[in-house]
Amino acid sequence: MWCQKDITSQLNALGVRQGDSLLVISSLRAVGETVCGASGVLSSLLEAVGPNGNLLFPAFTLSNVLPVTETGEVFCSEDERLASALMTPFEPESTPVDTNLIGILPEIARKHPDAYRSSHPLFSFTALGEDAHFFVRATPHHYPFGSESPLARLFQKDGSVILLGTDYSANIALHLAEIWAETPYTRRSLLYRTADKRTCEMMGVPGCRAGFGRLEPLMNQSRLQRIGTVGSAKCRLFSMRMAISLATTYLGGEPSGLLCRNPECSRCTTARKLCGSQDSSPTDTQ
Repeated sequence: MWCQKDITSQLNALGVRQGDSLLVISSLRAVGETVCGASGVLSSLLEAVGPNGNLLFPAFTLSNVLPVTETGEVFCSEDERLASALMTPFEPESTPVDTNLIGILPEIARKHPDAYRSSHPLFSFTALGEDAHFFVRATPHHYPFGSESPLARLFQKDGSVILLGTDYSANIALHLAEIWAETPYTRRSLLYRTADKRTCEMMGVPGCRAGFGRLEPLMNQSRLQRIGTVGSAKCRLFSMRMAISLATTYLGGEPSGLLCRNPECSRCTTARKLCGSQDSSPTDTQ
């Protein structure tokens, strides 16, 4: 069983330093049993970056909307009534994070008394630290992972990303590279239904991340990431600027390079067609 001091020491050994700005993508289940619980893990992260550092967490709420298919087809009326009854209007200060999607730690961060949260109804972020407001203020509705997003501001701050018990399939930071590389599939839009039954459109909907693991060998070959253990979890730590620069260059040569090759993934199949690539291998699900 791990204590808070253990977690802080392991974060330091991995390379987290005082004053760092850190995007945390986490799985506490992978970290294992801790004396301090989820709140203690958050305290360890805050201690590791210090009073001049910053923490950034995804705080997504995709369960709070009723999606509409790319063809415009909506759910049947009975499904729609049930979903609408379960939805509540998005409020940055009070709407819970979708923990089934991104884990419990972002929800603990959202509840921290010093937390700031961005206002996007689907893809919000929570920030803690000296520059927390800088990361989440005036974020755009369209292209929520683009040039005015919290991810771009982390790049501007020369921040880092820690995959805390997660792998590259959870690495949302790479969505910024897809947009900056101007991959054709990032220009798609998404229609969604809000709790008050309005239909809204969002440009720049993020796609599948199952193929993002294809970048990791390049990161390792270029010695751009550090690998270690926090609790029982394998962790990766890397510079946001280095990762995005590498991924943008990679996508510039092959726009479909980070799409998964699962023939049953409709999002990547459609995206590959937009890229003019039909490459698909049922034996490679990345």
